[in-house]
Amino acid sequence: MVSVIRRGTRSLRSDDKVVINDPGAAVITSFDRPYETMRDDSAWLQLYIPRDTLPARGQAIDLMRFRRLDSAMGALLQDYILLLAARMPRLSGPEAERLAEATGNMVAACIQPSADLMQQAAPQIELVQLAQIKRLIRQNLGSAMLGPDRLCRQAGVSRSKLYRMFEPFGGVARFIQAERLARAHAALSDPDDIRSIGRIAEDVGLFDLSSFGRMFRASFGCSPRELRLAVATGMARPAPASENALPHVGGLQAMLRGL
Repeated sequence: MVSVIRRGTRSLRSDDKVVINDPGAAVITSFDRPYETMRDDSAWLQLYIPRDTLPARGQAIDLMRFRRLDSAMGALLQDYILLLAARMPRLSGPEAERLAEATGNMVAACIQPSADLMQQAAPQIELVQLAQIKRLIRQNLGSAMLGPDRLCRQAGVSRSKLYRMFEPFGGVARFIQAERLARAHAALSDPDDIRSIGRIAEDVGLFDLSSFGRMFRASFGCSPRELRLAVATGMARPAPASENALPHVGGLQAMLRGL
């Protein structure tokens, strides 16, 4: 079992081993040994893997029992499981079958990295990296320094790989702009948000107010001031679907890429 904590902590004890399961890392446990759990107000996900699905990795998995996966690959596995949990309700039968093989490759690569296993899990690894970069973008929208160079440094990917990953979204610059405009739209649609239009634009990293107004109208069909007035009078409509979300076509990879 691979356990990923969403909130709180769990303390796991098996014989003389004690491991803390918190949001920092995934933990591997197994039904072949008894163990005790102590937990606070916590929430977690648990991925169950039949042992015979990874026959060549049994010894490596045994060595990792009741240990935290404190590694870059362990962090990728944790994020991968979180992505799957978010998308599981949309899976069809054939996609679920492909998912089992893809997940087995991902687990094997994270527990016992090798050139062959990394190659087999490459599509899943890249999709998780894409989700991590999207999260970095959303966490840093207000920064004037947000751009390809900073993302490459923080995510540990090359510029060419970054551009290739965001090609389906029209490029990384377009993705960042769309995220900034979407956040501004959400703020202007909130009647309890009393910040000025200029302050909202600056807080999402758009520091030229006139350019912000033009981009906003092009994206949403109205000016920021018109939207705020519509909200005040109860006439506002929801924002259109984000251009950054890909349609659900192409199976598992397209599904995960859309997160």
